[in-house]
Amino acid sequence: MKSLNDKLKKEIKSHLNVKNYNIKTNADEASKIKYILRSEYIKRGYINDPKKGYHLEYNYKKAKAANDLVNILSLVGIDAKISVRDNNYIVYIKNKSAIIKLLDILGSKDVKKEYRDISKINSEKLNVSRKVNFEVANIKKVANASVKQLEEINTLLEKYSIHSLDDDIRALVIARKKYPTASLTELGELMGNVSKSTLNHRFRKIREMICD
Repeated sequence: MKSLNDKLKKEIKSHLNVKNYNIKTNADEASKIKYILRSEYIKRGYINDPKKGYHLEYNYKKAKAANDLVNILSLVGIDAKISVRDNNYIVYIKNKSAIIKLLDILGSKDVKKEYRDISKINSEKLNVSRKVNFEVANIKKVANASVKQLEEINTLLEKYSIHSLDDDIRALVIARKKYPTASLTELGELMGNVSKSTLNHRFRKIREMICD
């Protein structure tokens, strides 16, 4: 099975034969830039499978050649960086939108579509992962808060009889013990639509009573 890189080089070669293509000296600037980027990619380019990360690069032996390509890419609005690896100068792009823009300049249709499709799947997976992480974090936050509240209630009941508590505090103590995993919002609903701010106020009062 061909890699995305092999597919891209084949696609570029389908309309650009590096050996036989002689660009005219009077060609417009845009055509010259396209020719350079395409021919250089066939000789020195590599694109990573977007499933493994967004990365496209050109590999050079000399720093001047690498800098020249960075300047050419800047002419078409693509910001590229240079890194040194094994004494080679790597012109690389890691921005997804910039890579897709370059694929368009390189004349790619099939690889560009495949790249966009995979990128879309990656984004969807990332959004799902973020949502799951957010929900897990909220569950942990609720659980930790509940544990702390139950500890405070137990300390309170060691100091005061439940019958000696005022009605509001007693109702909160009973509800929290009955629904130990409920969030504060859920707990308020179970208590007859008591607001979250009201419950927070009552828990502050419990902490004050413990400290007295």
